[in-house]
Amino acid sequence: MKVAIFHHAYGRIGGAEIQTLYHSIGFSHYNHETKVFWSGFINNNLRKFIAKYGINFETIGVENIGKILNSLSDYDLIFLDHHTNPVLTYFIVKKYKEKTVWYCGDVFGPIYDDIVLESEPWETYKQQFKKLVKIPLLGNKYVFNLFRRAYRFLDQRTIKKISKIIANSNKVAKQIKKIYGRESVVVHPGIMLEEFSMRNKRLIDDKYILFVGALTERKNIKRVVKAFQSLGPKGVRLVIVGTGPLYNQISGKNITLFGPASQEELSSLYEHCEFVVYPTMAEAFGTVPLEAAIYKKPSIISEDSGLTEVFGNMTEAIHVNPWSIEDIKTAMEVLLNNKELRHELGKNAQKKTIEQLNIYEVCRKILDYIG
Repeated sequence: MKVAIFHHAYGRIGGAEIQTLYHSIGFSHYNHETKVFWSGFINNNLRKFIAKYGINFETIGVENIGKILNSLSDYDLIFLDHHTNPVLTYFIVKKYKEKTVWYCGDVFGPIYDDIVLESEPWETYKQQFKKLVKIPLLGNKYVFNLFRRAYRFLDQRTIKKISKIIANSNKVAKQIKKIYGRESVVVHPGIMLEEFSMRNKRLIDDKYILFVGALTERKNIKRVVKAFQSLGPKGVRLVIVGTGPLYNQISGKNITLFGPASQEELSSLYEHCEFVVYPTMAEAFGTVPLEAAIYKKPSIISEDSGLTEVFGNMTEAIHVNPWSIEDIKTAMEVLLNNKELRHELGKNAQKKTIEQLNIYEVCRKILDYIG
């Protein structure tokens, strides 16, 4: 089968972007000829990953968009991975409806947070929007809401015509039903085990708790920091990996802002941490706890995250109320004070990740559904 994968990266490289490349590798593993068509942001680390695995990859631009659209007649499957360029997707679905499958990792926050979170999207995304438009006069709430209305108008008409929809969690499947009135099947995300090396050199001398993710409100980094600071003297650091709009607002005693990490650095940070804290807000899934699990490291996760569908409370992880600083603090104390529990949760999480959440098993499930 010949497969075209489409993805649009909105301003950064995160889990959705990595999943897109993982899907390409997974489909190729099952002898399907696969090509990734990419629009939006790209960085050097991503280019290195693409070269490392020999991924067939083409960036989408004004000069080749028509050629790409016409070339899709040669493909058996058009896999729309997470977020895609809305205008291009509209024309792809209009022309090749029966070939299209959407893998939804999350409905698009700037457009649908008013429905999903019942919150005002402008307050969450205004800094990113201003950076995106680059023209100060256009970086305002009025223009942002015009963009939202246009995007939603196009998006609704596109998704209603897509042949099949796959959600990355039951949580997202419910959002799809609520927003689009469509049914979907659930296939949880996976990771490439071979990307995470063992016996890495220790980078942080102190004992530490690890946070990995974009430094945004949705990732709940402010409450994580407050919960850590309320622990008192425990002889432990909080190491924060990532960057984002809240980076300059984070500081405090025993807090290390590591910034972006290479794959080798990330492997080391997972391997030598005590545990991972990941109580995100409105997280559809999130693969950070899966990555930590490779090293038998447990995670603190949000009780309303899609992750709870695979990592049970006090079996593979600890579930917390992401709005409660006290809840997050208590979970930290439990894990810091109980080495046996850390080991047991980490061991169980590793077993489930290796057996059920590796990318090849995930792609097998996707291909079985597509037929």
